Amino acid sequence: MTTKTILGRSGVFAGAVLATVVTGAQPVQAAPPGKNLGPLIDGYQSYVGQSTCDATPKPGVAEFRDMLLAAYPGTGDSGIGRACNVGGQSEHKEGRAWDWRVSATSQGHIANDALNWLLATDKFGNKHALARRFGIMYIIWNRQVWRAYDPDAGWRPYTGENPHTDHVHFSFGWPGANKQTTWWAGGSFGKSTVGYYQPSNSTWHLRNTHSGGSSDITFAYGAAGAKPIAGDWNADGKTTVGYYQPSNGTFHLRNSNSAGAPEVSFQFGPPNMVPIAGDWNNDGKTTVGYYNPGSGTFNLRNTLNAGPADTSFRFGPTNMVPVTGDWNNDGKTSIGYYNPGDGTYHLRDTNDAGSSNYAFRYGPPGMRPITGDWNANGKTSIGYYNPSTAGFHLRNTNDAGSPEHSFTFGPGGMIPVAGDWNKA
Repeated sequence: MTTKTILGRSGVFAGAVLATVVTGAQPVQAAPPGKNLGPLIDGYQSYVGQSTCDATPKPGVAEFRDMLLAAYPGTGDSGIGRACNVGGQSEHKEGRAWDWRVSATSQGHIANDALNWLLATDKFGNKHALARRFGIMYIIWNRQVWRAYDPDAGWRPYTGENPHTDHVHFSFGWPGANKQTTWWAGGSFGKSTVGYYQPSNSTWHLRNTHSGGSSDITFAYGAAGAKPIAGDWNADGKTTVGYYQPSNGTFHLRNSNSAGAPEVSFQFGPPNMVPIAGDWNNDGKTTVGYYNPGSGTFNLRNTLNAGPADTSFRFGPTNMVPVTGDWNNDGKTSIGYYNPGDGTYHLRDTNDAGSSNYAFRYGPPGMRPITGDWNANGKTSIGYYNPSTAGFHLRNTNDAGSPEHSFTFGPGGMIPVAGDWNKA
């Protein structure tokens, strides 16, 4: 196979996907283990043909190979590297192409399964999501080619000398080959930063960096007695604001960080609960819940409307301070609590009763806990706000130790909030 064959061909557009490749139409059955990946994603890889010769397998290609071979036993490895004097131009000669040995006649369903996985639209609406995250440049399989640099064309007939009926060919751009794309680098996650809500005038003050300074975003939104809450209510990758009204148990959520009317309002649970928010079912959208301090129960709902809790359970003693986050990067927000009496955090990886998966002390007693993905690695970790000093103290791991980020922002006595306010 040579890349020149692909670029020089002027075949007719395949308006319908050919029967041998059914992307997006069948559920993935055995694809490699997934990752919780955020809404930010790589662009499509442009065409960059072979220009040098160093056939040493590049790390992103080698790990992609190992991943597919582990997921699909009975398939094989037809090689990454190729000698400089064999054949024409090919990314194999730069160690950034791999031929996955699989038979179109007896194992076509396996190849289709993997291709469906790579080319599916993700929960954030990103087309061809994993192919982009791996930095794949083009794929050839069973007389067809898919090109990241012409994605809207879909699968088109491939008329090269080798029909590729005994292997799938994957060519990678340099970022994917060198593990510099979001699948490897964790760069698909937004970074959480902090803010505060001022109850006296219902104003929000949000900051986009881990540092002191003036607010990047300031606006009024709320009501007397309201408790602030924040989340990605519409799955656009940006955290926006909302509030819970304790007097009647209603939530009022807004899809932009600005003054205005709520896009969503509904009642959930009894009055005078403690509001919480998270993506409980890994659908990309934040929904709400409440903690009942009198019983120590968590009550979670998967949709932004009135109705019964989808999940209810007790975790920890009564009268704790609830916290939420994706502690283990599995894509689901789960719960925990902060004990203000001793400054300890108790976090659980699943939304059910049981013991803590993480328990540790961080900071002095009597602080106001805050959680977020402070370093954009996909895992939520903890922090605290000191109301007497207006100091934020954020830690990148869920264990005891010193903060990675400490700074003062705003006046004392505020209610801390956290989120990715600018989708960065």
